[in-house]
Amino acid sequence: MGVDELRARARASDPILWVFLGDSITHGALHTFGWRDYTEIFAERVRFELGRQGDLVLNAAYSGYTAPRLASELDHRCLRFRPQVVSIMIGTNDAKAGPAGLTEFETTLTDMVRRVQAETAAHVILQMPPPIDTRNAPERESLPRYAEAMRRVARATDAALCDHEAAWLDFEARSGRNRFYLLSDPFHPNEHGHRFLAQTFLDWLGYGGWDNTTPWAGLRRA
Repeated sequence: MGVDELRARARASDPILWVFLGDSITHGALHTFGWRDYTEIFAERVRFELGRQGDLVLNAAYSGYTAPRLASELDHRCLRFRPQVVSIMIGTNDAKAGPAGLTEFETTLTDMVRRVQAETAAHVILQMPPPIDTRNAPERESLPRYAEAMRRVARATDAALCDHEAAWLDFEARSGRNRFYLLSDPFHPNEHGHRFLAQTFLDWLGYGGWDNTTPWAGLRRA
């Protein structure tokens, strides 16, 4: 079920249970410093502003997770809830394994997506991790290759793909500001980064309209 079917499901009136899986970026741990993370902003837009009162948003991510760790806990964190939509943003920690870890990452992610699809019939969204400051996080310099692996998994499984990597690089190109405005450290988004993640995701899904005064104001993607 690709992006067109997902967007049609998102527009339908039937309630949706959204499950978000991932690592510390999705967890929103520490680096939001009390501000809402992107899943919380998403929930505000969907459950209040759009009036989808039957929808539920579950953030089941946890700091430090990799694809194999997430796969090992898929029953607990996702499958038992029988969700209608599952979002997975993973890879930033996996990238520490470098090129040698790419095959395991791609295989594990593929198996995980197919298992969610088979056991829940949910729409699966792969959300690309945003680009990082590789100069100050050289141990994760392979992240773009892991992002490309995510693209291959999306094509192989017919999962939907929200390309945050492209959105952040476009932000840099159009604004004249670099991605460090959106980061708390070399690889964790700050509160502005989470707002940008949320807006990119909402626009991509067809739920756009949320906005706020941020360093990227006026740079919303069409």
